[in-house]
Amino acid sequence: MVLAIVQILLPYMILTLYTSLASIDRRQLAAAQSLGANRFRSFLQVYLPQSLPGVFASSALVFILALGFYITPQLIGSPKEAMIAQVIGLRVEKLIDFAGAGALSGLLLLATIGIFSIVVLAVAPLRRGITQMATGGDRR
Repeated sequence: MVLAIVQILLPYMILTLYTSLASIDRRQLAAAQSLGANRFRSFLQVYLPQSLPGVFASSALVFILALGFYITPQLIGSPKEAMIAQVIGLRVEKLIDFAGAGALSGLLLLATIGIFSIVVLAVAPLRRGITQMATGGDRR
């Protein structure tokens, strides 16, 4: 089941990462190397910080898409390895437990909002740093 989900969601991750990584100016790596940094150090201090917003964005996109997976785990998985969407569907369809399904849906919503907030808070300082690095000045 995990392999099928990875196969379906991998293009979303790759395409989002590609657009983010393609927008990074490669001349900055050459500039860091001309100032004495080796390839590894220029990657860690120049390229990686600029790529982190894209990594966070693509991870958030794939996470949110994976939350709504219902058909793939239903077809491939077993009842012992049910995902949260299947459990909510089971509570609504078979058990007629709307309160339990609503509680699970609320917990899922809170967890999603929490993880999304963490991603937004983690990306905000990175974006400010990248903007300052690109403009070469201290903008406040």
